[in-house]
Amino acid sequence: MTSPRTDLRKRAILAAGQGALTALYYATPDVISSRAGRGVAKTMLALGVGGLAASEYDELKIGKRGRIEDTDLLVQPAAQAPGELIGGPGEQADAPHPASGERPNGEDGADGKPQSFSQFWISLSPASRVALGGLATAAGAGAILAAVAGERWIYRFGERRANGGVTAAHTKTGLVIGGLTALMALIPPPEDK
Repeated sequence: MTSPRTDLRKRAILAAGQGALTALYYATPDVISSRAGRGVAKTMLALGVGGLAASEYDELKIGKRGRIEDTDLLVQPAAQAPGELIGGPGEQADAPHPASGERPNGEDGADGKPQSFSQFWISLSPASRVALGGLATAAGAGAILAAVAGERWIYRFGERRANGGVTAAHTKTGLVIGGLTALMALIPPPEDK
């Protein structure tokens, strides 16, 4: 088990890396004039930021592995025959599908165990699954459109500043965004209950 001091040091190193890579990402128009070159550089920098974030997530997941007892009911075990009911033979496999919004016994959180996403998803009616899937797709598309609009606005803002005579306009904007990224990365994740 690591001490809080070690955790803070690791978090600070990851935050500094994410902040630096983000600053470089937004500074590329000042350094690389070719649009294709900027695209390649930004892709590599985004992969670096994503890799740092993923490494932090993996550390959190590994630390919690001993406490999590959730099995994914949507994954078919390798030994299970195709078409066989999930869960295999037994009382649970013979039970009818729960009604819409109804949760199977012992999975409602009343026994102190939270319901897993798989259990929640199985308890939904097909119409509810379609509705949630559509909502998730719309939210994802909206997030992508918002990110693209934000990126274009930041680039145009830097271009306006550069045309106004500001030296290293994109770099200065990148330093601000990189600093904000580093500060956000320093915030510890919420504790599990």
